[in-house]
Amino acid sequence: MRARLMPGLAAAFGLLVAFGCAPVDHPPTTERPSGEPRQDFARAVELQRQGEHVMSVAFFRAAAEAESQEPGIHVELAKALHNASIQMGFSGHGVRYAVARSQDRARLRNDALVEIDRALELARDPSDQAAMWLVRARVLELSGYVADASASADRALALVPRDATVQAWRARLDARLRAGH
Repeated sequence: MRARLMPGLAAAFGLLVAFGCAPVDHPPTTERPSGEPRQDFARAVELQRQGEHVMSVAFFRAAAEAESQEPGIHVELAKALHNASIQMGFSGHGVRYAVARSQDRARLRNDALVEIDRALELARDPSDQAAMWLVRARVLELSGYVADASASADRALALVPRDATVQAWRARLDARLRAGH
């Protein structure tokens, strides 16, 4: 009787190993950045639109490294890094983060903030800078740092004090802080 159970257990274990460790919602890829900044950026945007934020990071990073003085690319890389940190998918066993380890998700979020800061250093137009401060505020807010998000929104408001969008963001964050969120 024991001999009959063993092949079944071996098969069940094999399925558990094969499917229990499967990546979330996308197969491994061998696709790599081309080294051509415009092409890599276009591919990254395409992957973002498909919801493949983790996969898009390498392409945005390649474009940002090649065009290191372009603030907009750094902002897009920051968005991709943040989106990768919160990307979820269905693995067949339930919804899971695409990046499984919390410390890896935290690293992605921190890398996103570094890229936003780099973009802010490069940007010269106050309205562009204000928009970047709002991206920074959103990353912080979604990460649970509402007070820090509010401080970033203050920086945006200082740059464009009459901008209705920035005023609305600041008011919304103030309301969250008053409510204790």
